[in-house]
Amino acid sequence: MKPYTPYTLLIALLIATLVGMAWMQSAHAAPMPASRAGLAELGDPYVPPRVKARARAKGVAPMTTGATLQAQALGKLQKKFNEADSDHSGRVSKAQAQRAGFGYMVNHFDAIDTHHRGSVSFDELKTYLRASGAKF
Repeated sequence: MKPYTPYTLLIALLIATLVGMAWMQSAHAAPMPASRAGLAELGDPYVPPRVKARARAKGVAPMTTGATLQAQALGKLQKKFNEADSDHSGRVSKAQAQRAGFGYMVNHFDAIDTHHRGSVSFDELKTYLRASGAKF
């Protein structure tokens, strides 16, 4: 059996120190940051099951999917459209959309306004979005 050299002993001590530090950090780990809980909420497939379980225990709602998600998206879109419709005419001009911060409508206004009226209805917006691949 060969005697250990000082170099070998130094490496072994370094490894033992690193393992001990890692163990101490895991033993005294801080609570799960909100960003990790957010990932679990979003259903990120790369979030470990134990992190998802902790998020559920903290009351984080499961990810919304399917028809419920589509209804929520449509509701948010309707709310934003109504905010932009400052004169309550049921139609929104490009200037109204810009004042309301409705950037998507501003950026795609000419494509949405197929009849070139200078304003669009919510139905015209939905038609454009469906043609672009939306599922509601």
